Amino acid sequence: MMHGVGVQHYLEGGLYAKEACIPKGYVLVQHKHKFGHLSVLAQGEVLLDIDGEQVKHTAPCCLHIEAGKHHGILALTDVVWYCIHATDVAEVLDVDDTLIELHVTDTTRQDTLERLKAAANG
Repeated sequence: MMHGVGVQHYLEGGLYAKEACIPKGYVLVQHKHKFGHLSVLAQGEVLLDIDGEQVKHTAPCCLHIEAGKHHGILALTDVVWYCIHATDVAEVLDVDDTLIELHVTDTTRQDTLERLKAAANG
């Protein structure tokens, strides 16, 4: 049984991958990215919320997340999720500054969180 989100970072040849191991029932509210990217659901089942539209996905699947779209997930089972970005960043500490839009408001994050929690309870 998982007790929190475990995260690993990988940089190689112009690619950045973030691996997240997410326990069942956990709501992971994301952010907006400056560039589109791929997300790979390697294990489990999630409810993905992208700008208010919710879709259930079951592994294995590869998803395209468009630039500028606020997204979050509800883990319906224990999940292994990867975000994959093309980038020339050489250090993990520089990834967020390069890839994430910083002007996402707390209200936007809270709205996504509330939608996903409601879906979990409904």
